[in-house]
Amino acid sequence: MPDMWYFTPEGRREAAEQQHTVAEEAFGLAKMDDGLALRPMAAFRPSRKVVLDSQLTWEQIMQGKAVLLSEMERAKWGEKILKALTRFYWDLDNHELRSETWGTAALVLYHARVR
Repeated sequence: MPDMWYFTPEGRREAAEQQHTVAEEAFGLAKMDDGLALRPMAAFRPSRKVVLDSQLTWEQIMQGKAVLLSEMERAKWGEKILKALTRFYWDLDNHELRSETWGTAALVLYHARVR
């Protein structure tokens, strides 16, 4: 599964900027729903600005979660996995540790490890 950073506002902004600034001379094949498509090679390279899941803020995780689930649904990942991840994020967001001083930081690390 891709790093959560790619689904945060910062990650999505970076992807949009990279798409407009990279010279699109080299192409690669990407599998699509109805066959293959040519995509710029830059689209296959990871960003140098990516932030590890364990270094994200709680807000970034929660913002990214909404986009991640939406994109997974759009890509037809299947109802079972979507329900499991939706429940996972609901449990995280409503966990009793959130009320502790160190709770959010602990949940960020848990998320990075388990997701």
